[in-house]
This record gives sequence, C-alpha cells and structure tokens, in this order.
Amino acid sequence: MAGGPVLEDLGCHDVRHYGIRSFCDYITDDARRYDQTYYDDLERLELATTARAPYMHTARLFQLTARKRTDSGGGTDGRAARRG
Repeated sequence: MAGGPVLEDLGCHDVRHYGIRSFCDYITDDARRYDQTYYDDLERLELATTARAPYMHTARLFQLTARKRTDSGGGTDGRAARRG
C-alpha cells in the first residue's frame, strides 16, 4: 500500500487506504441526487466500496489513515496520524 511503509517507519500502525467518491462524481443527473431514496442507495454503494479493490484505487479522491504509537510502545494515543 502506498504510504504504508513511510507511515510505519514513522511509528504508525493500522495504516488504511480508502477510496472516496468512486461513483457519485459520475452521476450527471443532478436531479436524482435530490431523490432521498436514490441518494441513500448511492451513499450505501460508496460506503460499501470505499476499502475494496479496485474501487479504492479508481476513486476520485483517497484517504490514508493511521494510528501513531505512543512513546511507551504498543499503545496508541487515540489520534490519527496525518501527513500533508
């Protein structure tokens, strides 16, 4: 996974890669987005595919998350590590 080794070298664990906006950006009919049932189905589809290949690699955006280890080793401080 891209970024995983770098974050692990920085003391992070639980590195995860998520695809964001795999389908919704390709919907050209804006009126359908205001149909609550349609939008709910679209949201479920996006959430179901966010961490699944190939969707996580073909999504318009992505998110890389990780947890930083504490100085005591082994535990986490509860905050996600971010890299800009």
